[in-house]
Parts: sequence; C-alpha cells; structure tokens
Amino acid sequence: GSLQNFLTKAASSFTVNGRKDEFGIRQTLFAGYVQDDWRFRSNLTVNLGLRYEMVTVPNEVHGWLSNLPSYSAPPPGHLGSPYFSNPTKRNFEPRVGFAWDPFHNGKTSVRGAFGIFDLLPLNYEFFVGEGNSQPYSIALSQSNSSLLVNAFPGGAINTVNTSALAAASVQSNPPRNYAMTWNLNVQNQVTPSIAEMIGYVGSRGVHMENKTDDVNMVMPTLTPFGYLWPSPIGSGTTINPLVGQIRATYWGGDSFYDALEAQVTKKFSHGFQVQGSYTWGKSIDTGSASVIGDPFTNSITSLLEFCNSCRRGPSDFNIGQTLVINYIWDIPTPKNWGGISSHVLGGWELGGIFTAESGLPFTPLIGGAVLGQNSTDPFDYPNRVSCSSLVSPGNVQHYVNASCFALPTAPASLAAQCVPFGTKLGTPIAGTCQNLIGNSSRNSVVGPGLVNLDFSLFKNNYIPKISETFNAQFRVEVFNILNHPNFGVPVDNSTFFNVNGGSVGGAGSLDNTSTPSREIQFALKLIW
Repeated sequence: GSLQNFLTKAASSFTVNGRKDEFGIRQTLFAGYVQDDWRFRSNLTVNLGLRYEMVTVPNEVHGWLSNLPSYSAPPPGHLGSPYFSNPTKRNFEPRVGFAWDPFHNGKTSVRGAFGIFDLLPLNYEFFVGEGNSQPYSIALSQSNSSLLVNAFPGGAINTVNTSALAAASVQSNPPRNYAMTWNLNVQNQVTPSIAEMIGYVGSRGVHMENKTDDVNMVMPTLTPFGYLWPSPIGSGTTINPLVGQIRATYWGGDSFYDALEAQVTKKFSHGFQVQGSYTWGKSIDTGSASVIGDPFTNSITSLLEFCNSCRRGPSDFNIGQTLVINYIWDIPTPKNWGGISSHVLGGWELGGIFTAESGLPFTPLIGGAVLGQNSTDPFDYPNRVSCSSLVSPGNVQHYVNASCFALPTAPASLAAQCVPFGTKLGTPIAGTCQNLIGNSSRNSVVGPGLVNLDFSLFKNNYIPKISETFNAQFRVEVFNILNHPNFGVPVDNSTFFNVNGGSVGGAGSLDNTSTPSREIQFALKLIW
C-alpha cells in the first residue's frame, strides 16, 4: 500500500502455492468452410462464405479438473469432466464482401465486408485456473492485513487458514463468444505508381471473456453515489468463507472498436518508394484479460466482476492515433562517372521508418486494502475532480496533474456509514469516505505518446566475377537516430493516495522509457 509499508514488512496479503503433479490437458478443434466469388456484374464481385468451427471442452488425462459452479458453492465444487458446458456446437460464421469498380476504368475500387468470427474457449485461457485449484493444487492466502503485522514474512504461513484453499470458477454455462467485424474502404490509383486509400473499420465483441484474479470478496451496496462497502472496514463476510482466493473466468463482457484509416503509397519507381499510413481509432472493453488478470503492465488484476460500468473503459492496448511513414531511396549514379567512381560512389541506398503515435491508457489508484473487500487483490479508484488538464506533456516529474484526483467523498445521507480516511491513525480526514469506491474510471488517463525515427544506409557492391547477382552489401542501421526519449506509462507511479489517505510522493511521474536510446549496428550481408 505504501513505500513505508514495504520497508517495514507490513504486507496487505500473502499467498503460497503448491501443485500436485504435471497436468495433461487435452482439447480438439474441428473446422471447415465454403466460399465462393460471384461476379454479379462486370464491375461488381461479391464474396460469400460460411465457416463452421467447434472445439471440445478441455479435459485432463487423470480427471484432475475442479470448478466451482458458482462463487458461493461449497468446495471443491465439480470434479472432473465436463469442465463446463460446450457453447461452440452451433458456431456457424457467415461472411460477405464485395469489390466494386464504379467508373469501369480499373483505377477506383470500393470494397466492403462483414463477418462473424467466433472466439473459441481454447485451453490457454484456462491454464492458470486448471493448475491452481483445490484439491489438485494447494494455494493458501491471507488477506487480513492486521494479522500480518509483525508476522511477515517468517511467520506469515501461521496466519493462514489452511482450510481456505484457493479455487477456480469457470462459468458453467457460457454463452457463445463472437465478434462481428465490418469494413468499408475506397482505393484510387492517382498515377501509375501512386495509390491512395481511405477506409473505416469496426468491430463489436459479444459475450467477451473476462478474468478476475480474485472474486471472493465482501460485497458492497449500490448507492446513488457508488458502491459502498460495510463499516467498519473489513467487517463483512466474503462471498464464500469456505475458500480463499477464487480465480474467475466469465463471459459477461463486451468490446467496441471503430477506426478511420488512410494510406498513400508510391510504388518503387525512379529509384524511390514511400508509404504513409494513418489510423485514428478507439477500442473500448470491459476488461482486456483473457489468460490472466493483468496481461499488460497497465492492467488491473481484479476488476469488479459484478459491475460492468466499473470495468468499462479504453482497452489496455488502446492507442488512439498512429502515423507511420517509410521510404527507400536508391541514390542514382551518373553514367559519366566511370568504372572506379561508379563502384565507389554508386550503389548507395537510404531508408527510414518514422512512427508517431499517442500513448497507452492507465488507471490512477488508491493503494492498499482500502475498501474492506477482504480479498487477496483489492484496489480502489480515487475521485475525479474538475481541473484544466489531466496531464502535462513534457513534464517528467509531474506528468499527471495530481490535483485532478481526490479521495472519495460522500454526502450527508451516507456519512453515518462512511469510514473517514486516516481513522487508523487517529486523525480522520473530514468529509472523506474510505469504504466508498471513487468515481474515476478504468484507464482514465492517457500516457505519453511516441515519436521515433529509424534510419538505414546501405552500400551495394555487386561482384559480377562471382555471379550476376552476388552482392556484398554493407549496412549501417540506426534505431532512434534522433535519440528522442519516449516515456512509458507511469504504472509504477499510478498510486495517488496511500491506504491512510495521504498523498503519495511522485504520483504520476514518469520513470521508464518505451524505446531504447540511440542504437547503431553495422553488418555485412552477402546476397547471391
């Protein structure tokens, strides 16, 4: 929860794991498709297709599978196969597309397509739960931080309730998980070597799989001002007191993606080619995890399974805008230079890739077990307050404007149920509400963008005495030639308040880079 807690060994939770033996998981996938191109008119072609694919539910060669059919079910739950009911038996996926030449001149093409693509429940999505669930695997946890005082690390195991083993819960009757995608674009040939394209791409994910590393928590009450946990802090009962951590897999999410794409391409002619591509889009989902709770460094491991609005936000991998320009130039060699001059001064080639893109999102947090969830993986949002700008680009020490966030507060109607921050220290912070989740949302702040230029210089040395195509190419490649510092998302400094409500020093500051400093490499490449 804070640097002080770390230095004084004041842990907020403790987990120890052990596994029975090697697991042997098996799964089989079947698929087939038909497709046809129908030339409806001389300038219009329609593509029609239908794909069917299904996959068997994972099984284990020894029968070592365990699944809690519901979060409150008594352990060890359902043992053996089937792990869950199969939602893929009717996975028919239609696709349709078209290509249209509106002017009958072969220089302009309008293309569009729509398709349904199933997101199969493949085994890689379940291996964490399969191998870390009782009774075939032992995982013990302690989430009561008060019991760990003066006990961590040496005596932490003695505070653990050995009857509260970790478990996994996979939704027993999952719905069909699929994505609908569509696109429309126009391509035009401007000159024999120059083409341009502009298009729209969209996607919607239905019944998306989400992960939560621990759903076994004290449940809150929904109020008009947000979710409120019981008072005093930690006094409630978890969903399932008979188990410890519950890793949950459920298909209750959704996703949306929309993007505008543009491209200009000049094919190789007169010794020069260049291509520029630009994408302006946004991806929104209720969680970007399909394997583990935190697949990205900016992920939150245990998003609230029962609250879609609390989980929904920009995807952990969302980059709003991207511009990429690449080029190759064969520097011409005048014919009147003569043999030796042409050999020394000719054959040079320049290349480069320029990239500019906006940053990844991340979530400001309150550190420690603040709300009283009594889980092994608690978190809390602060409140978002009015401010001029969330970020100060170029300000490494104060990239995020900390004044844009405050401790959660509650109106007078909830005051009697609220526990003020600082109560543990004997100096409550008036007006604050520690057990009320904050109103800021997941991935509400966008991190620093990226600007990068890679450069290459080649010298082609053709040696016809060896063969007609033999080339001893000398290469110089410079990555980040401008030595521009591109900073990463400040996930290490995303905690703005500690468990007692105090401001965390350095919150929102940048402390890592997303690209290396300038790197130069030399090489000799033999081509024949």
